[in-house]
Amino acid sequence: MFDLDGTLADSEHLSGAAWDRVLAGYDVVRTGEDDRAVTGLSFAATRDHFAQRTGTLPSAAQLWPQYSDHLLASLRKGVQPFPDAVALLLSLTKRRIPVALASSSPRSRVTATLQGMGLSALEPRSVAGDEVPLAKPAPDGFLAAARLLGVPAYECIAVEDSTPGVIAARAAGMAVVAVRRAPWADLSDATEVVDALTPTTLDPYLRNPGQA
Repeated sequence: MFDLDGTLADSEHLSGAAWDRVLAGYDVVRTGEDDRAVTGLSFAATRDHFAQRTGTLPSAAQLWPQYSDHLLASLRKGVQPFPDAVALLLSLTKRRIPVALASSSPRSRVTATLQGMGLSALEPRSVAGDEVPLAKPAPDGFLAAARLLGVPAYECIAVEDSTPGVIAARAAGMAVVAVRRAPWADLSDATEVVDALTPTTLDPYLRNPGQA
């Protein structure tokens, strides 16, 4: 089970740039502290975070078109995948190990991101944040992804990069390998934390499904 943004796709800076353009209209400047607070959260939860700072933001439904116009245009121009995650993904695919994506992002962003990376073939095996009752850190997305593959959640291994993602996967009963993309991310609940992924990173867990 792969997270998408920040784990497989190097897209968080594009999301930040889209927020900068939106927040500029409300005289708000995004900070590093904001990034630490919202990484891995859904659009609605991120909007709520910034609303606490401004007190004047429209609802998530009203704000989404403005934000997504900026973001989706950037994503469609091209998104760089993280080479280590792609190498792992290709290794699993070559060995016919089922893979799915579990993202907190809405379907429109998932689609644009996969298109931008040239990985649209993964879309039928993905779960978006607006397709489950609760986004990360709730386990709903990971549980739905396990159902998509027809396997018990406890037999799945999640690959994540954010605190909400790690919490969500653990709550789903999965072992979690967290890759450290941001030095400040709290990944302490993960089964294992690595500085980079390799084609064999998950091999110990594949031999021992459910190891947590």
